[in-house]
Parts: sequence; structure tokens; C-alpha cells
Amino acid sequence: MPITTGPGRASPKVRRSSPRCCIPKRAPEWQYRDRTYESEELLVIKVLPREVNTAPTITPVPATPVLVSWSSGKDSAWALHTLRQQPERYDVRGIFTTVTTTFNRVSIHSTPRRVLKLQSERLGLPLYEIPIPSPCSNAQYEAAMQRFLEQVQALPQHLTASHVAFGDLFLEDIRRYREERLSATGITPLFPIWGEDTADLAKTMIASGVRAIVTAGNPLKLPSGFVGRWFDRQFLTDLPSELDPLGENGEFHTCVVDGPMFTSPIKALPGRIVQRQVAPADDNDGIHSENPYPTHITYADIELQSHGRIE
Repeated sequence: MPITTGPGRASPKVRRSSPRCCIPKRAPEWQYRDRTYESEELLVIKVLPREVNTAPTITPVPATPVLVSWSSGKDSAWALHTLRQQPERYDVRGIFTTVTTTFNRVSIHSTPRRVLKLQSERLGLPLYEIPIPSPCSNAQYEAAMQRFLEQVQALPQHLTASHVAFGDLFLEDIRRYREERLSATGITPLFPIWGEDTADLAKTMIASGVRAIVTAGNPLKLPSGFVGRWFDRQFLTDLPSELDPLGENGEFHTCVVDGPMFTSPIKALPGRIVQRQVAPADDNDGIHSENPYPTHITYADIELQSHGRIE
């Protein structure tokens, strides 16, 4: 007899589920990642999609391979230092300079070849020497440079360079000359310190630890007594105000013996002062236009120290 819940009414039937049809209690969603759940009759497989990195692949741009025109002085040294401060953009692969076969010295700056090699070692860079006669005409200079640039382009891939950097600051005629000479070679000129204020830059160089000897001076512009001095704060203080603090107008030239671009200093001192007679053909790099052109240049030698003695 049915069970009633009230007068004349039967209670609803309760349907019992078969144990074989039970659906197991669902586990939290995170437990289903890469796992399976199994009941008596039901196999549930749920694999959540993995996160996929859809960001575009960025191929790094290789740094520009550069050779630096190395005069042995402060400006070319600072240009090199400026490039090396940007390793993601520039790969400095070596330095090159003109060396006179007569005197075994860097043209214009008169830096001895043995000092030049010490600079190369402390820079940790290959040195490419371009021999030129002394005196040297523009045609001879340009022919020597052309041969060198052709050799550069024939170097192995890891040594060659597509760009050449110079330490010029503001002389438009010199920059234009370099650009014109390189335009047909496929090599691009760089001017890392172009437009810098020379008074500020001179102080920055000295404050950074650059030590340089004033090795050459134009006596028509630079008073006597400045050649053979250290390029330091006192030098800048004593320099006549009408002269450029970096000697960019040809007042003086230097040889760097220490600085942030070197691994260690070159132990050297200013040596004897000499005057050498010159002619316009002595304009070894073929681009300076001194007016009036000096008949003599004052030079200071460089004396290397070894174990406390002068070599």
C-alpha cells in the first residue's frame, strides 16, 4: 500500500540510481591539466591548452664594424672611446695611421713608432701602418690611403670594416675632404665627436684620466714653451684665449699615454724640444690648409721609462 503524505494522496516514488550510473564528484579544474580521470564505465580526458608565446622573434642587428683613424693624439683616442661606449652599435676592429718612412714617426704628431705600438697594445686592437714618404705630396698621400682601403675590403670577414671613424670636431673642409675621398670606396665615414664644444670636451678628457704630451706646435700660433708640456688643466689655463682648447685649428698636436681607452698607462715623459724645417709638401695627410703656412714646426720627443730609467 502506498505511503501517503496527506488525506487521499500518495507520496512520490523515489527513484534510485543504479551504482553503475554514478558520475563521480568533479575535481577542481586545475587538477585536470594533463591528467585523466577514470570511473567504472567512463573515461574522461581533459587537457587544458598550454600558453603559447605569440611575441614576434626579434633578430638582433649586428654591430657596425669600424676602423679608427688613429693620429696617436687625444681627439682620435676620444673618438675611439666614444664608439666603445656603444658596443651594441659599434664593433671597433682596429686602428690605422700614416707613418713616415724617413723618421719612423706618426705624421704631423711626430709620435715615435715604438710608442705607437704600445698604444695599440693597450687598446687591445690591431694596428695598421700606412707608410708614406716625408715630405709627402697630396697625390702620394691619397694613393697610399687608396691602397690601404682596398686592402681593408679584402680582409677576412671578422677583420674587415664597413665604416671608418675620425676624430674631427668642426673643420668643415676636412670633413668634406674625407667624405669625398671615401664616397667611391663603399666605406662610410663616421665622426663620433663632431660638433662637441671643444672647451667642455677638453675638460672632460682631462677629468676622465686622459694624459697626453703636447708633441708638436705651430710657432706662428702657439707661443713658445707650450710644446713638451702635459695637456692638463694648467695647460688649458695658460693657453691664450684666442686658441682652440683642443688645437683643432692646427695650433698643437698631442700623443696620448694614458686614459680610459687604455688597459694600462704608458710610462713616458716629455723629451727634448727640437725645431724642424718644413715645406707645404710636408702636409702629410694632405688636408690641412695653414695660412700662413709655417716654415718650422716645434716638436717634443717622448722618452719611455723602464724600471725608473729613461730609455
